[in-house]
Amino acid sequence: MVGRLYHSPPIKIREQPSNSRCTLVVERPTVAQRRIDELFSSAGSRLRRSLAVGRVTMWPLLCSLLAASGWRHTAGAEVDLQSRVRTHLRAFSFEDLPPGGDVSSSDDGGQTLSPVNACDCRRPCLANHTCRGYGSSAGTASCRLTELLPAPGSTQASSGDWLWHARHGVRRLGERCAVDDDCSLLVAGATCAGGVCGCHGTVREDGTGGCRKAGNFTDVSGRQLASGLISETSVGSITACESACAALMSCVAFDFSAKQNRCRMYAEGITNEVNSTENVKSFVWSFSRADGTPPASYQEVGDKWLRMLPAGNGLRAANICLRDGAILLPEVTRKGLEPLRSYIEGESTSTYIWIGMEDMLEEGRYVTSDGKEATDIAWDQGQPNAHDPDDCGIINRNMVIHDGHCLNHRFNALCQYVGDNLALNRASWLTMQDRKYPARHGNDGDERTFAHTTEGVSVPTAAWTVDLSQTVQVTSIVYAGRVDCCGSTLAKNRNRLTEVRVGSHPTAFNSTHSARCVWLEKPFVDKGYARLFRCTVPLTGRYVRLTRAMPLLDFAELAVFGNRLPSQP
Repeated sequence: MVGRLYHSPPIKIREQPSNSRCTLVVERPTVAQRRIDELFSSAGSRLRRSLAVGRVTMWPLLCSLLAASGWRHTAGAEVDLQSRVRTHLRAFSFEDLPPGGDVSSSDDGGQTLSPVNACDCRRPCLANHTCRGYGSSAGTASCRLTELLPAPGSTQASSGDWLWHARHGVRRLGERCAVDDDCSLLVAGATCAGGVCGCHGTVREDGTGGCRKAGNFTDVSGRQLASGLISETSVGSITACESACAALMSCVAFDFSAKQNRCRMYAEGITNEVNSTENVKSFVWSFSRADGTPPASYQEVGDKWLRMLPAGNGLRAANICLRDGAILLPEVTRKGLEPLRSYIEGESTSTYIWIGMEDMLEEGRYVTSDGKEATDIAWDQGQPNAHDPDDCGIINRNMVIHDGHCLNHRFNALCQYVGDNLALNRASWLTMQDRKYPARHGNDGDERTFAHTTEGVSVPTAAWTVDLSQTVQVTSIVYAGRVDCCGSTLAKNRNRLTEVRVGSHPTAFNSTHSARCVWLEKPFVDKGYARLFRCTVPLTGRYVRLTRAMPLLDFAELAVFGNRLPSQP
């Protein structure tokens, strides 16, 4: 049997029956078949109009051509879940369970069939989007389909020679899984962790068997929301509009008109700097944290993921953290440091530990690794001691802070995970690129390399751009200065007059196609150091551009953090 699935991306399945098993071979369509599907989809409305006015003589010929390509029409009344199951490649494979056992016929929502061969049992399960497994017994010539997921230990003993098969791709929260695709079809936002489907990362369980976005809304009233409109409905209050957007995985922004009781929900947020001309309240969803799974070397401590680095100097530690998608721990208050005591006592081998605070740019002005000026600092007695080269913060086992020489000491260091670097190894380009220091060195994950424009060539504004490969919500960036250059004095520090913008166009970064993430007028990082800067509001775009209002642009690394936009169901 060859069956055609009816929604993009189209897939073919071919059965190979044997004496006791049925193997499915899943095939992607040819380029020609995909093209016919695309043409039919784009011309669908025109075709329907043609048929409506009586031009039906071409219909038999068109059907013949489409049938030859393997295409078959799907009724528009197919429910969304059924459509998604039928186009989900993972749902066309099964996990073979150990032999033996049966299931109760009274509570599994299934049906009993009389198969001819192994494929006759599997085939009706594949055809039914609610079927999550099947069992067959050659000895009793029986076949059982079930809406409950078969699992080891969940079947009842039977005298028959039953073989059970659990369907991949249709798993619910708490059920076994191998990959994320096992979980995300039935439960939007669910992922596989530790072999079990659950709500992880930026989603939380909603109490009804689903996942819900974790975070809150940021008021962006006055800014225009225009891209990715999902729906426009009439609701009685802004609270109802907010609740509807929060509950919908694909909604990342909404605006509400009290005058019209109108709620508009969007799959994208702020994409430009255009002000709204409407009298509406606008909000963008801020996820609880950036996308990403911490490396195995990180441990969860309270609401943080931490890693203790081996002994090294302070500048080196900041850049090693960046390779992980992390920064040096920015916590400097007594209240924030105390909960970390037991972790530090168990992990550290040195007397002091590097953290993310320094005053390298201006003596006595301490700034944390997440770009904030530190005022409430857990100083030890006699600290800071105002020794000029003692510019980097360290903590001891009493959870109090000293300042230490950034290069002359070798201590453990504490990294705090931020998220996936969405710019890592993505396509990038640079105005007037120096061949020795190409654009790709600005996002290769190696702080020892750097991107550099050509010296001696005058341009009003030097720019570096990275393509994130998809539209995302950008919340922060980490900038790492060159290790070997240009920070010994403020006058020589070129890490200034710098702007980072997020846009939807690879070259047009004006106010209608992009929005500013940060503007850093004064020197903002010393040579060899990495620091995080947060966008003023979450921004939506595919391209990130770093510009400098100077003839020369050079830097070691620009990492981008944020969230991949949830797909619509």
